[in-house]
Amino acid sequence: YALLLAEPRFRAFALFGACMLCAVYAFVTGAPYVAHELLGLSASEYGLWAGVPAAASLLGFAIAARVSRRVGAARMLTAGTGISLLGATILLASVALLPAQPLALFLPAAIVSFAQSISLPNALAGALGIRPGAAGAASGLMGFLQLALSALVAQGIAAFGGNSAWPIAIAVRGATLCAAVAYARLRTHGALPLR
Repeated sequence: YALLLAEPRFRAFALFGACMLCAVYAFVTGAPYVAHELLGLSASEYGLWAGVPAAASLLGFAIAARVSRRVGAARMLTAGTGISLLGATILLASVALLPAQPLALFLPAAIVSFAQSISLPNALAGALGIRPGAAGAASGLMGFLQLALSALVAQGIAAFGGNSAWPIAIAVRGATLCAAVAYARLRTHGALPLR
């Protein structure tokens, strides 16, 4: 673990993956409360709306499996970074302008979920490729970091939830910005080609 954490490229891949997953988990943490308490959705209505980001995630993973080798990890991470920032920005605007509309909450979440799904497998592959002899340790450490960061953010959303969707939107936007910083670090350290 010490060898992996000493490697700037591993840290950047791990931070990217942790932040991308954290963006999705931030939404999943607060969405049931917002849907039920603020939007007045029943449990079955929430279940239907929650299927929108889940379907987007499945679509993203299917696309990643089919095109990642052909287009390359750099393009997949570039696309994931840009799309997640777009989705998080739309979520912030939606919370401000359309706070009582389910589509305003779940459509941006679907965009972020799709972005996470096309980029996270490529971030994991990049992290595992840095020290192939320590791939198991890299996978475990990356998974731990993803879940630990997501758990911390989930606690923050619960603590600051109140009667608003703002904590979710801010957490999702913050996580996507963090992922963008990690993406920039990957470029800086030469882990991704510049073209």
